[in-house]
Amino acid sequence: MLIYVLKQMPHDDRTMHEMLDQCAEYYQNNQTELAKIEQFRTTYTSDRAINWYTDECFLYKLLNQALRTEDIQLLYSFRFFIIDLCAELERESEKIKNEGHLTVYRGQMMHKEEFHKLQHSIGGLISTNGFFSTSRDINIAFGFLTKSNSTNERVLFEIQADPSILGVICADISSMGSMPWEREVLFSLNTVFQIVSVNTDSTHDAWKVQLVASDQGAQKVNEYVKWLQIEIDYSSPLVYFGRLLWSEFGQLTQAENYFKMLLDTLPVDHPDMASVNLEFSHVYDEKGDYDLALQYSERALHIRQQQKPIVPHRLAACLNSMGVIYRHKGDLDRALDYYQQSLTKYENEVSSGKHLHHANTLRNLGGVHKDKGNFDIALDYFTRAYEIYQELLPADHPRLADALSNIGSIYHHREDFDQALGFYQQALDIQEKNCLDDHLQKANTIRNIALIYRDKKDWSNAMNYCDRALTMYRRLLFFYFSFIHINQMTLPRLFAHIDGIEAILVLDKDGQPILKLPTAEIVDQLDLRTIVPSAQTLQDQSSRMNLKKLKTVIAYWSARQIITYNVPPLVFIIAADTNVNTGALVNLYNDFQTIAIEDLVNKA
Repeated sequence: MLIYVLKQMPHDDRTMHEMLDQCAEYYQNNQTELAKIEQFRTTYTSDRAINWYTDECFLYKLLNQALRTEDIQLLYSFRFFIIDLCAELERESEKIKNEGHLTVYRGQMMHKEEFHKLQHSIGGLISTNGFFSTSRDINIAFGFLTKSNSTNERVLFEIQADPSILGVICADISSMGSMPWEREVLFSLNTVFQIVSVNTDSTHDAWKVQLVASDQGAQKVNEYVKWLQIEIDYSSPLVYFGRLLWSEFGQLTQAENYFKMLLDTLPVDHPDMASVNLEFSHVYDEKGDYDLALQYSERALHIRQQQKPIVPHRLAACLNSMGVIYRHKGDLDRALDYYQQSLTKYENEVSSGKHLHHANTLRNLGGVHKDKGNFDIALDYFTRAYEIYQELLPADHPRLADALSNIGSIYHHREDFDQALGFYQQALDIQEKNCLDDHLQKANTIRNIALIYRDKKDWSNAMNYCDRALTMYRRLLFFYFSFIHINQMTLPRLFAHIDGIEAILVLDKDGQPILKLPTAEIVDQLDLRTIVPSAQTLQDQSSRMNLKKLKTVIAYWSARQIITYNVPPLVFIIAADTNVNTGALVNLYNDFQTIAIEDLVNKA
């Protein structure tokens, strides 16, 4: 998604100089790279993007670092070159489309844990998160393998590719680089491969992984791109890039910095200024700073009221955002008022057909009426929202799954368990097709199905779905702690979605906590404004949880979930002055799984 949005942005000398200035700052003490940067500045043309990429100078190093680490701000800075490199690869790929099937090779030292995942994914699909270099010469590929050790495996990839099929973009660049003897074939970003087999190659003391370049999922990607185009029509690629940072990737600080940069650099009369303020509002709402969020929403509304001609659906979007903030503040009546104003604008003043934001407002109205216990009204709004999503979005779009879950939740409240189960199952069917195995929304749907079976007293299915959900939550928690930084939004939400238990603290035999945060630095990464700590809850639980044995205690749960859905808080009590132990994380969730299943049964 990010790469697609980047490609829609302006591509001019200004964006080139912006990229080069950042590179120069990074390499300020490296005269060789600084000379290359100035050479690029004065001689570069878009038809030489591949040549510059294969030079393995500052561009190759920083771009691959950005892709490998998913450094969003660095990727944004490199948008100028990414656009050119992808475009030239597409042009060059046309030259080998009639060549027939290619067999190419790649030698790579892989971390054992990453390789083991590959071993257990035979028949599945993998996607590259960068430009993927291969060679027609197997001996060149073997030359990239060093000795295996306790942490890395020697892996030779043998790849079959048909350049003529949709979604497989690769080019023979052997004549364009400085090392033609490597016979390099370069695959573009996000190429999908199917894992055919993983076997040992005793002759070369390596693992051999056979891949086939695949077009599976290409149609879904195209459908999703159509949806992105609808979304981008509401703002601009410049604004939508920042929206993806917080809405899809949970990177609130990066989004905040990005929008600050736009406010500082865009002229005050820029057509995107209202949208930038509105996105600021969304970011601060996610961070729990509701007063500041309201200020930015009101500023966005004021700007749009002054713009000529007035665009009703843009005013409606501002009013809807203000309703969201008041709902999160717990002021349901004011939220309802703003949502209703937004809906009135859509239905009375917008004449250009249905809009996604119209559906969002209907969904939000349903949510408020659900909070107020008006389930019949809520069902009507949820159903109307779903019908618009159906009309505008691809058939298996994740937002349809969310809409179906909303409808299912109303039938659940009505104790119409069979109807609720039907809607939850439809939602899960969509998520099974579109979501990764460990996806938070998918885990939530499975949890909802478990609760339905619990209420139906179907203990076998209840246990089965509960086990699936809890296993996914465990893996999600392990993933967030072990493989990426703890971001400000996702972890608290993850905790909050595992509801139904008042409090959990897992202690070892000495009364010490099993779950441990790495360092105080990690604690600083958590934006505590999105999290509600409750001294009273700690006090109430102190005797049962043996809190006196803890020197430093932090209780987390999501303010949004408590205020919006009135669920009992799930509290994780964490010692913040000890080192993380990944094995202990697994133990924690094994214990948690047992406790949660017992709770599931006891609540029946």
